[in-house]
Amino acid sequence: MRTRVLIAQLRFFVAAVFACQVAVVHAAAEPSAIALQPGLVVVSAITQSGVDIEGVRTVRSADGESVTIAFRWAAQSKSAQHALEDLAVTRIVRREDLLAANRVNASFGTEDPNLFPGSTAIQTSAKVLGSLKSGRDTPFIFGVAIGAREGIFSALTPRKYYRGVLKTVERQSVPFNILLNGKRTVVPAIHARGTLVVGSDGGEAEFWWLDQADNALTLRWKFKGDLVQVVRIDAPPSAVRIDAAAVAPGLASSACRAELHGVYFDTGSADLLRESDRMIAYIAEVLKGEPAWQVTIEGHTDNVGTDSSNLSLSKRRAEAVRAALIAHSGIGADRLKAAGFGETKPVESNDTLEGRARNRRVELSRKCS
Repeated sequence: MRTRVLIAQLRFFVAAVFACQVAVVHAAAEPSAIALQPGLVVVSAITQSGVDIEGVRTVRSADGESVTIAFRWAAQSKSAQHALEDLAVTRIVRREDLLAANRVNASFGTEDPNLFPGSTAIQTSAKVLGSLKSGRDTPFIFGVAIGAREGIFSALTPRKYYRGVLKTVERQSVPFNILLNGKRTVVPAIHARGTLVVGSDGGEAEFWWLDQADNALTLRWKFKGDLVQVVRIDAPPSAVRIDAAAVAPGLASSACRAELHGVYFDTGSADLLRESDRMIAYIAEVLKGEPAWQVTIEGHTDNVGTDSSNLSLSKRRAEAVRAALIAHSGIGADRLKAAGFGETKPVESNDTLEGRARNRRVELSRKCS
């Protein structure tokens, strides 16, 4: 009996040490860890017709010449006024534009060419960032589709290029809170504002960019009544592997649960996106290493929509993760259960875009003896 107790204590100690090591990795991570390299996933959200529509941007490839980014999002259907349809495009951004372009092309149409020379897409250039940080008035061009509530991403809304001059609001970087690799993290941002116009159309625009010259991600922008904000960033594969390993001590701890990141769904859908494959594989590795664990996959939502629709969506998302684990990893079906809790267990306020995004989540739990 004493031997069993000692073994259990040792396992818990090892798990705790491992968890601390992972925590140190997160605590030590600098903003430069948000590298513009294959595997980086940036999820942004905009509220349309009372629904938070998320767009998933994934860096597919990066070399000395260019960076290729895949965009996937939902937009109002042309045929059904209130229905959403899935859209996907690919954008190529040249390295020379990441260095010096003063134009951001922030709209993505399904009939667009892959390349817009002279433009960036999901960030501004090092030149614009440096100019703003130095306190200079900075010429800027913003390509965006602003229109009715059909949506910023709708192919039905034409893109316009608004021009003007931006100035920093504060002379130093400001803290910006994001969900980075599943952890609430504060990163430094450059906050700028200016009037942008095209013809007689225009207004005041406001931007927050990651204060990182090699990847000045657009974290948030506001213009003509629209607001788009990054709500999740998941690091490239090497960093994700470290973070995925935190699932093991999380389930082994007294909490007996772990919140997942790197699992993505279309807006209002239980269809897993291909970007989820890597995390599904890592979860499977953890479970294979602990064959005695019986695990429940829990789905959660924000409070947008009805109680019944949220409960149904959370259940279907949990079932989708369970099915993926069974189908692609060989984990026995008898070891996995799925449960949905809808909006009943929020971890952050549903009053903010980022809070609602955090509440739309999947967790693992196990029965502790």
